Amino acid sequence: MKLFSTAIKKADIDLIKLTYGEYFKIVIDIKQEILVVGCELHADGAELLLNENNSKDENIWGGAFDLNSKEIYYSAVYNIKPRLKNNAMDILDGDVRDKFGKLTKNFFKNVYYEQ
Repeated sequence: MKLFSTAIKKADIDLIKLTYGEYFKIVIDIKQEILVVGCELHADGAELLLNENNSKDENIWGGAFDLNSKEIYYSAVYNIKPRLKNNAMDILDGDVRDKFGKLTKNFFKNVYYEQ
């Protein structure tokens, strides 16, 4: 697992590809704007954020990213949070989903804008 708080540089993207492949899980603290890449389980990435960054569970959401298609996936077992009215694996709250997507695009902007 690797944690990022700024846009991921090309060299790190190459390392991510080599380590995790083209498609990998991501977890984001949407309040602190911190991304974890390459967790085996979304809960592993969440644990890293909770223990090392003082993140709050309600701000942590999981999904995946595909480097080839540049597609963002908004689904993770970790997203099932009945107390937040998210009773599904998908991120249901439109504001949370939009923030997750915008942050993912920002972290991977070197993929989105590569020539």
